Amino acid sequence: MDREIASVEEKESDIFRVLWKWKLSIIIFSLTATIFAGIGSKFLPRTYQAEAIVYLSFSEVIGESKGNVKTSSITGIPGFTRLATNPQLVKKVIKKLDLKSGATDKPMFVEVLAGMLEVTNPTGKIPVAKKENFPGEFFALRAKGTDPKLIADIVNTWATIWIDENKKMKMGELTEILKITRTLYNQVKASLENDYGLRKTNQTMAYEFGKTNRTMILAALKNKLETQKQQLQAEPVFFIPAGTKISGQEYPPLNDNRVYLQSSILDLEVEIETRANSLKNLRNVPKNLQMALVSSGGVEVSKSMEVELAEKRIEANEVTFMLLSRRLRDVEVKLSGITSGIRLAYPSLVPNIPISPNPIKIVFYAAVISFILASIVAVSREHLYS
Repeated sequence: MDREIASVEEKESDIFRVLWKWKLSIIIFSLTATIFAGIGSKFLPRTYQAEAIVYLSFSEVIGESKGNVKTSSITGIPGFTRLATNPQLVKKVIKKLDLKSGATDKPMFVEVLAGMLEVTNPTGKIPVAKKENFPGEFFALRAKGTDPKLIADIVNTWATIWIDENKKMKMGELTEILKITRTLYNQVKASLENDYGLRKTNQTMAYEFGKTNRTMILAALKNKLETQKQQLQAEPVFFIPAGTKISGQEYPPLNDNRVYLQSSILDLEVEIETRANSLKNLRNVPKNLQMALVSSGGVEVSKSMEVELAEKRIEANEVTFMLLSRRLRDVEVKLSGITSGIRLAYPSLVPNIPISPNPIKIVFYAAVISFILASIVAVSREHLYS
């Protein structure tokens, strides 16, 4: 055991002895490699990163309700980020900026540009759906490339097209909602108009029938009055001549029928006057108030089964029509003031400082690697010739 330990210590001593012996060569080699690495890093292509900041409103993008209209253009933040790198959207960026593939005149490949783009939140993490009811958050759109001005243009164009695409999606959804709502609205409106027409026709007929009926009743009462007046004139005042002795008394009994006729005539005259005034008032009702008079019960209405069903439909459809009118108005208002839910907070500036290559890292790693290689070569050479 002691011999093994002594052997290991002896080998370590030999390694340090060799390194110390060849220290000058190792240092010269390491310095030379480091200098060449530093000089070479100056000739490597620079990579720049441009960044635009957008504000994402969770309530608008995720689809929380606003007013009486609810939209959900994209389901959550993952869908939001997938839309950003959608091939169709990236293709529009290429077309907008007329990006070329290398030195050729062919358009840049979608996959190439998509590989240059990235969506992150300010902490650098890929955003995920929020469970909390936050109003919104800022996100960074980044692009990397060798041309600083070009990547700044790419990021800003990308953000603008992204915002417009989300707005179009929301507009398309709201337009479809508006179309369906308007169809239902028109159907209910047509049904109401048809039922209103049936009810109005019935009320008009009831009004005219009421006038005719009252006129006929009044005429019949007048005829009855004339008849009773004629009967009254024909009736004697007494049933027996005056002065006739009845049970030793002079008692001229009155004609009971005549008394009845006189009372009936008085009642008829009062009723005729009342009905005449009622008919006069009915005829003088303005046309725009005639239906209201019928509806309020001022005129008796005989309703058919069809009219009764129409009135039940009117009662139900009026509530539906009111709700659809409100919803239609809300959708139209929202459509007129539609926003994307994504806003460009800070457009990208042209970057001046490259993110790669990093000369300090290159020099550091070159020094470490060259030192290790030189040490390995020195130790190997020493053992090879020993």
